[in-house]
Amino acid sequence: MHFLGLAVDFDGTIARDGVVDVATRDALAAVRASGRRLIMVTGREQHDLVACFPEYAMFDRIVLENGAVLLDPATGQLRMLAPPPDPALVDHLHRLGIANMSVGLSVIAAWEPDQVRILDAIRLSGLELQITFNKGAVMVLPTGVNKGSGLLAAAADLAIVPPSIVGVGDGENDHSFLRICGCSAAVANAVASLRSEVDIVLAGDHGDGVVALLADLQRLDADLLPEGRRGIDAGLDRNGKPVRISATSRNILILGPSMSGKSTFATMLIEQVIGAGLGLAILDPEGDYVALAGTTILDADGLDKSLHSFGLLLAARLNPVLALRGIDPARRRQFMRAALDLSVTTAEASGTPSYLVIDEAHQGLSMPLDKPLVDHPRLVLLTLSADLLAADTLASIGTVCALGPNADFLLSHFCHLTGHVPPLAGEIPEAGEMLLWNIPHQPVVLRPGAPDQQHVRHAGKYATGDVGRERSFYFRGAHNTQLLPARNLYEFLEVGREVDDAVWSHHLYNGDFERWFASVIRDPALADLARRLRHAPAAPASATWAALQTSIMSRYCLPAGEAKGSA
Repeated sequence: MHFLGLAVDFDGTIARDGVVDVATRDALAAVRASGRRLIMVTGREQHDLVACFPEYAMFDRIVLENGAVLLDPATGQLRMLAPPPDPALVDHLHRLGIANMSVGLSVIAAWEPDQVRILDAIRLSGLELQITFNKGAVMVLPTGVNKGSGLLAAAADLAIVPPSIVGVGDGENDHSFLRICGCSAAVANAVASLRSEVDIVLAGDHGDGVVALLADLQRLDADLLPEGRRGIDAGLDRNGKPVRISATSRNILILGPSMSGKSTFATMLIEQVIGAGLGLAILDPEGDYVALAGTTILDADGLDKSLHSFGLLLAARLNPVLALRGIDPARRRQFMRAALDLSVTTAEASGTPSYLVIDEAHQGLSMPLDKPLVDHPRLVLLTLSADLLAADTLASIGTVCALGPNADFLLSHFCHLTGHVPPLAGEIPEAGEMLLWNIPHQPVVLRPGAPDQQHVRHAGKYATGDVGRERSFYFRGAHNTQLLPARNLYEFLEVGREVDDAVWSHHLYNGDFERWFASVIRDPALADLARRLRHAPAAPASATWAALQTSIMSRYCLPAGEAKGSA
């Protein structure tokens, strides 16, 4: 199952004049019975919603007050996602005589045209607040609080990611949550600005449109997303037109000889996946992806230990790179297949990773798999020639990217092996170009896009110098209970392994590590990893230490045999 959740607005979407009809309720119940999670995202306050929709408990989570409050209907637990309204501002608005004003746990709600007086009151208050509109309604909330931020909290609560959610709405305030969904829809009665932005505009209004959408979701799953709406930019054709690998494509195969640009092209695709927040993992047999921004390096050791750490990094959405350098070929195959199985299991449960990149794919997929490949996560496989992969792997391919001087032969050979009818002969790629075939369309000659970062195989920096007393990192803790200096990255790992967990966690979550990495070590990638560890779901100090250790060791030359211990 590709789409794991459904997020719906209430008024104007599943409800007409505050009433959800039987057919819509039944369609929602069927979606939940399929195993998908239901999330409502509404501007209403809890008492108001419960009064008009007693069946609210059919939802797994409800985002209330336009993103400010999260309700778990099963337990009745409310979680505030924003502070309460300022009493002085509320009193001021009451004195102004704002009509039909409602004050919730966090939201202040009124109606047009009172937004002019409300804006003036906010200006006089000096508070950092925003006004959101929805079909005549006016909602006042802290800056940054909206339906999108509320959906992020609900998805995290349910351990799924927004790209695995289908969303549907109708109003101006629905833009923020629909933008982060993996597929977005608008009912026919939606405002024009929303209809122009979403992936699907439904023919029916209100519940009728939602019922039709849910029937298609149950029938089509990933194919619900119209082809061409989303995807990865591959480069420009000879007319300067962008060429895209569709998000609805099946697995991607990148073919070409050594030094033909396969890894550089894959790096460009990886950057787009990370930039879109989709989540990925990389299996890296040769150490070609150990310095990519936005990823976390994990050097393979024992199979069970490595898989456990790989699973933790997947769950924390830290885009792990499982580096298999130094692992003999037989064990590499075992590692790669086990990591593939774990990635599939994790994606089926949470929606991430969306993509799994397997470099030197023939090292793990030359023999048939024990079970059929699924389309989620989408595989990006790099290899020299299609005949190095097993038939079941080749049968799963939806896009072929062929590089190098014999790109046309590589594509024809793929067709011979898979039984595809060879596409019509077209232009032959020249130096710096490639062939891209989105099956079953015609192949395109294009010039691949370049990655933003240089493809680096190994940084090889030495990490035992001395940054000086004033620029050393001092492990102090929250109350200056320890004062242990680290003059370089080697000492940082050694001292960090020995300090109390509370001291380590204090510096991590206070942002001290990332500031030192950025300003003293001058390593943006290491600072980025520390920042992502700080914002990821809470993990033991030993796990965050290990994540930093593997990243440092993969890119710096530490003393032989040192910093190898585990916390």
